[in-house]
Order: sequence, then C-alpha cells, then structure tokens
Amino acid sequence: MAKLGQKFNKYSKEFRLSIVEECLKENEKVRTIAIKFGINRNTIESWIRSYKFGKLNTKSGRQPGNEEDLLEFWKNKCELMEKVSCFCNEKIRKKIEVIKKWRKKYKINLLLEALKVKR
Repeated sequence: MAKLGQKFNKYSKEFRLSIVEECLKENEKVRTIAIKFGINRNTIESWIRSYKFGKLNTKSGRQPGNEEDLLEFWKNKCELMEKVSCFCNEKIRKKIEVIKKWRKKYKINLLLEALKVKR
C-alpha cells in the first residue's frame, strides 16, 4: 500500500517497451533486470503481462489501443450487458440502460458510483 506523500515513478512508453523486450528477447530473469534498472520486479512483471495482451502502452491499460480493437471491446461489453440484463429485475435493467447510454461520455467507474452499482 502506498505511503502518505509517496512519489511514484512514471516511465515512458519507450522505456517500458525496452525493458519488456529485454526480458523476453534476452531471456533474462526479471529479477536480474529489476535489479539492473532499480525497478520493482512486480512492476516489470505487470508490464510483461500487459505487453502479452497488447495493452502495455494504452491509456488505462484496460482498453485496446487501435480503433478496431476499441470497437470490438465496446461491442463485447454491450453484448455482455445485454446478456446480464435478462437475469435482472426492472430496477437493475434501468441502471444498465443508463450505463449503456452514457458509457462513451463518462468513465464507467463514475457511472457505477453514481448509480450505486458494485463492480
């Protein structure tokens, strides 16, 4: 857990990519590279996981980067919401409709909080 007043390092996209590529191409142990660059091993491992899913250098790390992937991401999200809505009562269905309507304009976390819906 972060300590009060703790500063977090921000690494450039190019730097993160070079570290991941070094781990994967050189077949080096993550621990060795972490020590070499003074970066926490868990941070590098999370970069590698993100890289393998194609999300290393996206804004939130959750959404795909290019337009086609982004369209597919939202299409899948809508399909899931429609499948879930058939199992819900009317009150929850209305909340789902609100989320569908406003999800592109507002962050999903903000909508869920406003509608008092748990993730």
